[in-house]
Amino acid sequence: AVSLKRQAYFNRTANLPCPFTKAPNRSLSELVVFWQDQKKLVLYEHYLGKEKLDNVNAKYRGRTSFDEDSWTLRLHNVQIKDMGSYDCFIQEKTSKGSVILQQTDTELSVI
Repeated sequence: AVSLKRQAYFNRTANLPCPFTKAPNRSLSELVVFWQDQKKLVLYEHYLGKEKLDNVNAKYRGRTSFDEDSWTLRLHNVQIKDMGSYDCFIQEKTSKGSVILQQTDTELSVI
């Protein structure tokens, strides 16, 4: 897993990157990309090319946006309680299930 540190200002936007280095020729429509906080609550899920809200926790709903070009999740209106660790997972769907291609851990501090 890749480990990163990021800072964000209170009430501003935090960037939680998920740099995907393994296969630049892969399309988002073939992958599942999602972020979880340290309590395993889902912030955002991009499922085979579409945003999927089913698993997103209520406290993050409407507070995130995904930049497909940079593979970065933006967490808007950051609060002190948002400080902590976030994991991004990139999975590939196969006939045998999901395979994790990459995991990125970002430690977020709020200023």
